[in-house]
Amino acid sequence: MRLAVLIPIYNSAETIGDTLNSLLQCKGLDAIETVAFADDGSQDNSLEIAEAICRQSALDYRIIRHESHVGQWANVSQSISILAEKGIDWVIILHSDDLVKPDWIELMYKGISESSERVASVSTNWDNLLPDGTIIPNSIDIHVSADEKLGNTTSVRFSLRTGCWWHISGAAIRTSAFQTIGPFDSEFTYNSDYEWLLRTLSSGWSVRYLKEAPLIWRRHPTSVSAKARRLDTDLHQAMRIGKRYSYHLSRLEYGALQIKTASFALRRMGRASLSCDLSKFAISLRTLITALATIPQKSSEQWVSTSLGGRNVSNDGV
Repeated sequence: MRLAVLIPIYNSAETIGDTLNSLLQCKGLDAIETVAFADDGSQDNSLEIAEAICRQSALDYRIIRHESHVGQWANVSQSISILAEKGIDWVIILHSDDLVKPDWIELMYKGISESSERVASVSTNWDNLLPDGTIIPNSIDIHVSADEKLGNTTSVRFSLRTGCWWHISGAAIRTSAFQTIGPFDSEFTYNSDYEWLLRTLSSGWSVRYLKEAPLIWRRHPTSVSAKARRLDTDLHQAMRIGKRYSYHLSRLEYGALQIKTASFALRRMGRASLSCDLSKFAISLRTLITALATIPQKSSEQWVSTSLGGRNVSNDGV
């Protein structure tokens, strides 16, 4: 079994050093054949920093370079395909601003080794690292079984109701499954991992979830996630994805899903009001109107009475 760690890079000079140093502290690193840096047309010295650390540590590495910026999802998809052509069986993705704990490689290797042939991906829980240094452990606050989520309608329905419990950074992807399922859909600039999870489960492939949290997701104001929440990109794309896979839901369930999205927009409006952020208030007001307009024609009382419970983990930090 041939494993590679894939680190997508785009102007990551400020964080790539910490990310790589955390990787070098992992036990069982010899199970990794190579570390591939997928550079998406960086304009800084990200690659120089990464190469210097790798040479100093004698870590085997390779560079997949894009001369122009193709976007994060095309970058990852193309890089997985390139590694598959090189005979790599599993690609473990690590974002260039995240950190891993010393047991990350051993945990992922064990999870991959114990997976059935129908498992397309192995993912884990994660911790959040806030800008002030505070670490919030175990980000997934919903019940996700540690067993395989089988590729069937039940798993798709669960994922639509709860949101994206599959975190791409830290996740391992079987390259042969990826070639069958297809690449990440770049139409969804933020939520493409969520769409790929639903497509994977809809295609009959299973996904494993490990309850341990060996990954530390660095949260900062300039991150992709922060920008998406600022513009409500995460909510708008979640609505489009929900519509794409709504055939797995009853009419009532689909309406409740939109009510949940509307509630997130309403909360953001409330926080914007408290901070006197009129621009953000207007953005979330438009999102609220859009979400309410997509609810099928049923009485609001009926929708509320059957509203889907729980917090949507794909909209972390709403």
